Amino acid sequence: MKQSNIKMEKKGEIAMVECPSCNRVIEAPAKSDIIFECPHCHKELITFDKHKEQLQKQYNNNMKQKMQESIKQKKQLLIWGCIITFLCLFVYTSIIDKPDMHAIYIITKDYDAAINVEVEKALVKAAVDGDRMKTLEIIGNKQTIHFYQGDQVKITRDVVRGFPDHYRVERLSDGASALIPVKYLVKK
Repeated sequence: MKQSNIKMEKKGEIAMVECPSCNRVIEAPAKSDIIFECPHCHKELITFDKHKEQLQKQYNNNMKQKMQESIKQKKQLLIWGCIITFLCLFVYTSIIDKPDMHAIYIITKDYDAAINVEVEKALVKAAVDGDRMKTLEIIGNKQTIHFYQGDQVKITRDVVRGFPDHYRVERLSDGASALIPVKYLVKK
């Protein structure tokens, strides 16, 4: 494209610039988006509006900054949401989910309850292994107490080490104490 023959007779339309290739000062059209040729190195050059380019960079920087602020706000919102969720869960498990030690509970299903943690672990292992003989041996050695559906019990200990879903209960009728899963207890 040879547009170097553009008549630049009006002095208002000419600007003095440095050629990026040969670094010599040349006359260039003052309007943007005009293609012309350097008279020294004969490379094609194009004019641009420096003010327009600066505005575009400024706009891009502003948009980038707004996006970063938006991302930062979303991260902070997510962090606060996680903190609030954790606190709610903590409050629920520490206060609301605790059993009432003064209330009376009813057994919902017949259950052979272990008298201590070791017996409960042995019963669980026997159940997992499918070893009915081991279960019968533990029950026969009177290491379990049979609770009937409808028995009234009182929780004496709410945390059983190694069995978070078990409570130590005491039957109100005879004072027998054993470990019972939470799912077999209903508040009266």
